[in-house]
Amino acid sequence: QTDLICRHLPDGTITFVNEAYCRFFNKKQEEITNKFSLPFFQNDELEIIMKKRLSLTLKKHITSYEHKMVRYDGKIRCFHRTDCAIFDEKNMIQEYQSVARDITARKLAEEGLEKYRLHLEDLVKKRTQALNVANQKLNKELIEHKRTETALQSSKRRYELLYEENPSMYFTIDLKGKILSVNKFGADQLGYSVEELLGKSVYRVIYKEDRKTIQHQLQNMCTDTKNINSWEFRKVRKDGKIIWVKESARRITDDDGKSIILLVCEDITDKIKAQNERKKLEKQLAEREKLALLGQFTAAITHEINNPLDIIITKIDALQEDHHSFPAFFANAEKIKEQVFKINHLVRDILSYAKPHPPELHPVDVNKILIQTIELLQLYHGEEIKIKTKLKPNLPMLSADAIGLEIVFKNIILNAIQSFKQEGLINIMTQRIKDDQLRITIKDNGPGIEKSRLKKIFDQFYTSKKNTGGTGLGLTISLEIVKKHHGTINVKSRLGEGTTFHVNLPFRNTA
Repeated sequence: QTDLICRHLPDGTITFVNEAYCRFFNKKQEEITNKFSLPFFQNDELEIIMKKRLSLTLKKHITSYEHKMVRYDGKIRCFHRTDCAIFDEKNMIQEYQSVARDITARKLAEEGLEKYRLHLEDLVKKRTQALNVANQKLNKELIEHKRTETALQSSKRRYELLYEENPSMYFTIDLKGKILSVNKFGADQLGYSVEELLGKSVYRVIYKEDRKTIQHQLQNMCTDTKNINSWEFRKVRKDGKIIWVKESARRITDDDGKSIILLVCEDITDKIKAQNERKKLEKQLAEREKLALLGQFTAAITHEINNPLDIIITKIDALQEDHHSFPAFFANAEKIKEQVFKINHLVRDILSYAKPHPPELHPVDVNKILIQTIELLQLYHGEEIKIKTKLKPNLPMLSADAIGLEIVFKNIILNAIQSFKQEGLINIMTQRIKDDQLRITIKDNGPGIEKSRLKKIFDQFYTSKKNTGGTGLGLTISLEIVKKHHGTINVKSRLGEGTTFHVNLPFRNTA
């Protein structure tokens, strides 16, 4: 018991404290009971406590609040305190009871997350400011380019001079895309000489995946003689390096009366990188906010979940002691307790996002855990889904958290079961690899996972089962559990060929 429990009379005289209360102040019960309670609090906390105690008389019988207390060693700890009034038969307050839970670690974690969130916001702000400056610069340069085009039309000499000396990539092409001219700066930017580009197709310097789009844009310009068109795409240098450009294009008539297209390109690679960096930071901030919300949520509900579980265990123990009166219940009591402990363990694993903790290690038989997991999952599938096992006997014992490993195997197998639309087969195999590792292989013949999704399956909150209640935490928690055991999870999959998970765990564990 870590909660501090205290009962006292209306005048403040303490009548009872638990062992946790004594440990906190490093005093014996006889040194605390029959004494006045308020001296144990900081002076600036007394007003809060007295107001809350008064509300028990005026408004309600239970009140909760946060306050601080000084431990015997002088350190200040934060507590979440719940007070209630105990009334006698005449509806007069007979005693007060308070239960205080130490929330110092949670407070420190919340402060740390808040500081990190503010830090990320500052980074995003700075990146945004830099991007705005870059955009302003690019806008000014584009305006200058348009002014330059007007000047070029009024003077061929000025056109030729500006064409060669302006630090922008200038091309003229015919309506089929053949390069008629290119300035030296444009050729240099792409790693070619002017002579290497003249007479060649402009599409040779356009990134393969963008060629159809640009070809369509240029074809539209064959009938558009008025507008200046702009687009952003990728070009490929001679050395294979890819750069992003913003290109402005206009159809004009040359001295011979032929229609040609004038292209003005500006390298915007740095701008695109800045935009991608901003999106990355925004995504990181969003994920941090999700984790902060998850931490607050789990911290808030853990107490509400664990209290009923503690009561259930207590009642089961009492019924077990009176097993002669309940023989049918006694046979299933241990199984009920086992499932309650698993719920408690799962809640703790989710809470580990807010406050990580090491696994509880004991010698375990991995084959036995797999068999128990398969039996537990029988409720989740019908006869059309088969699970076959090939478990190597006499494998070394693992120093591991048994419930944690069961969660890992359950999440992987359940994902396989849920991937089947009708019938399916899951093969589970164990073996010893290298000199110090066990491998658990879980292979299904389901629909498989496409390559773009395969990279994301361990990401927090990523799920393909949103419509069926998926949270996106199953594989994330599983990966964290395996990492805490100094193991690895590898997955291979192809569409139409099923999915294979390899879980490698060291049996000479140093966790």
